[in-house]
Amino acid sequence: MQKLLHFSALIGVLNFLTGRSHTNIEGSHVAACQDTLYQYLKARDNGSAAQYGSLFTPDATFAVPALQIELKGKEAIVTRQQAAIKTDKTMHNLTSSEISINDEGKITALSHFILLKRSYQQPPNKQLEVFNGRYLDVLEIKNAQCLIKERVVLIDRKEQWRL
Repeated sequence: MQKLLHFSALIGVLNFLTGRSHTNIEGSHVAACQDTLYQYLKARDNGSAAQYGSLFTPDATFAVPALQIELKGKEAIVTRQQAAIKTDKTMHNLTSSEISINDEGKITALSHFILLKRSYQQPPNKQLEVFNGRYLDVLEIKNAQCLIKERVVLIDRKEQWRL
């Protein structure tokens, strides 16, 4: 039994030295990043500037190539979100998310989304824009919180629905 305990301790030390002991840390990072991805949805649709801004690093970038949007810095990202929630009613939904951590500790996520959008200028129940697409994210852990460092939004499909 004592030999088994020594062998287990040796395996633990080897795992630590080879970087395999980070499983629990990586697991908590993945959980924190999953939480951030879901918090994004609520904050984007109707969150305060502080709520939305708390999800990004100070030097974050945000791009939507199909709409020719390229923002640099948390302040610019938050300013755009605050302006958007005044003109459009939106509901963002994630259909799937996959978070990965590479050997160097870089955290990335691929999420598929559906966005329902209606302008406040449109009469209710008249026209709805429906977007399907992907978020390509680079995430960063700071003070045990997962933050969005880079987000590229790829729009795969956009339709106008009349209700």
